[in-house]
Amino acid sequence: MKWGKQISMVLATMLLATIATAQTNSTALIVARDQICNTLQSIYDLLLYIASGLGAVMIVVMGIAWITSAEDSKSRTRAKEAVIHVIVGLIIVSIAVVLVQMVLPEGSDCIDDWA
Repeated sequence: MKWGKQISMVLATMLLATIATAQTNSTALIVARDQICNTLQSIYDLLLYIASGLGAVMIVVMGIAWITSAEDSKSRTRAKEAVIHVIVGLIIVSIAVVLVQMVLPEGSDCIDDWA
């Protein structure tokens, strides 16, 4: 929860700085908008890489747990369910990526209404 508050504070500060700058200079508005867009894109990419990497690691770890569970059916079931949950999570992340690309196609301004 701490990270969410910090990220929201940074974004709010950037937004306020952009609005204050917009009142004085339109060139500064474009620069601030680009900085916000780049920051949001970096956060988006980072979260995508983290989700994909953790998903792959979890599939490997739970796959090993599934294989080594031998006769313990409870452990095997837990590992199998975890693998299924990770796959569903990766599918949800993939759908989110497609939706973001549909809403913000490549080369579009991330915030059109500000200019």
